[in-house]
Amino acid sequence: MAGRSRSGRSRAACLLTAAVTPLVLAGAGCANITVQSQAPASSAPASSPVATSPAAAAPCRTAELKIALGPGGVAAGTWAALLEFTNQGKAACTITGFPGVAGVTAAGAATPATERSGTMDGLDTTGTPRVTLQPGQQAASDLAGSDNPSSGDCPPPYTELQVSAPGDSSAVTIPAYLSELSGHLPSCSTLDISPMHPLADFAIFGQ
Repeated sequence: MAGRSRSGRSRAACLLTAAVTPLVLAGAGCANITVQSQAPASSAPASSPVATSPAAAAPCRTAELKIALGPGGVAAGTWAALLEFTNQGKAACTITGFPGVAGVTAAGAATPATERSGTMDGLDTTGTPRVTLQPGQQAASDLAGSDNPSSGDCPPPYTELQVSAPGDSSAVTIPAYLSELSGHLPSCSTLDISPMHPLADFAIFGQ
């Protein structure tokens, strides 16, 4: 019994030595005990959180907007007015490009507006910005035309405007009355419409 105890203690000592100093031990009671050296497990660095930009606001829909004909001006046979879009929703939305606009006479004849990307009366800034509207904020488009007929009398004026947000097929009908003209919008020429811009781009009307 005593011999077995010494042998067990000797083998345990060999294993302990090998664990501390990985070797192939032989002799002195360590009968060819091979202990493989193991590299310490490398702890992979924790993955850093990937920075993601917040989801872009959804496009503004016509139903979420209050659309109205705003301030305008008349000069040298032309007129221009702001077509204002106010976000009435509960979340931010983005608006970019040309709104859908058509002038409608009292007889129901509708004439689509012509898109113009350059400067216009009341808008000295070019480009097609993407405008993010928080609830209650506004963007606008410049609507312009002429009150000077090329010959004879102007056709009947536009009494209403059919307007939709850019990219939305749903439209609303609003009055086409401009106080600066003391009347409805003349139909002496085609209507011109600009892309949507922040109100700050329409300094001519004090916006």
